[in-house]
Amino acid sequence: METLTGFDQHDNLKITIIGCGTLGTILAQKFNQQGFEINCLISRTNASAEKLAGLLHVKTFGTETSLIPDNTNLIFIVTPDRVIEEIAGQLAKERLFFNQLAVAHFSGALTTDVFDPLIQKGVVALSMHPFQTFSPASDSKTLSQDIFDCYFGLQASDTEGFDLGKQLIHKLGGKVMYVPKESKTLYHIAAVLVSNYTVTLTHLGAEIFSSLGLSQKDAFQVFEPIMSQTFENLKSSEYIHQVLTGPVERGDSKILKQHLSELKTQMPHLIPAYATFAMETVRVAIQKGSLDPTQASELLHLLENTLIEESKTPLP
Repeated sequence: METLTGFDQHDNLKITIIGCGTLGTILAQKFNQQGFEINCLISRTNASAEKLAGLLHVKTFGTETSLIPDNTNLIFIVTPDRVIEEIAGQLAKERLFFNQLAVAHFSGALTTDVFDPLIQKGVVALSMHPFQTFSPASDSKTLSQDIFDCYFGLQASDTEGFDLGKQLIHKLGGKVMYVPKESKTLYHIAAVLVSNYTVTLTHLGAEIFSSLGLSQKDAFQVFEPIMSQTFENLKSSEYIHQVLTGPVERGDSKILKQHLSELKTQMPHLIPAYATFAMETVRVAIQKGSLDPTQASELLHLLENTLIEESKTPLP
């Protein structure tokens, strides 16, 4: 695949992007800004493809993979995970020069196995997942700046795919993290925990603050300084557990009992989440060395009994 190795020669790349949502749009803009040729845009709706095509002056766009020019040598699939394998099957039926083609997806959970029909035809396959969050609710100008200044989890079907992925990631301004295929699911679990569940926990905090009469926006204004300082502390600490504070870290069973009692009265549906996270926090506090075995045992006993009791409570 000599046509894919000379990235300083932009004429070598003919890029088709399948999926014109938030991430697909940012990718297209980034590569277009660097002078690469986007020769085709495919999306679920013609309107989204046409909108991005107008922005980037791309002449070929639509909803069918049959529109992809046969001289395309790099295809980005930037769609929901559930349809990537189906799209790969469709591409395998198209008239493309498969022995001169590379295809990449950006899923955190899936490997290149979803590209098996294409790999069998000689396609170089890679997965290059940005360890970053992309939300339609985000400001597009903010997203377009240094959004790819992050690590990308890279997995490929062969060494050529690794070389290509590394070059693409560096072109986007990112850093490479090699992820073995057998570790991809665990890698994605970590992403879900630190990104998605941060949103969930913040939402729970805002739900509690709603009892004080605060809107979600007002609640976040209260949360932002403590969240920002926590992240600053994490950045400056050698070990994550060093940053831990709070009643669990202090072994304060009295405060935990008070919290659980209040939740039982006011918001019983939050008890499982609170107790589960508190149990995990005990483990972090043990690593920090702030809890002795007696304190840890007392806290875990309290939390385990709370969860057992809660599991016996009939659903409303």
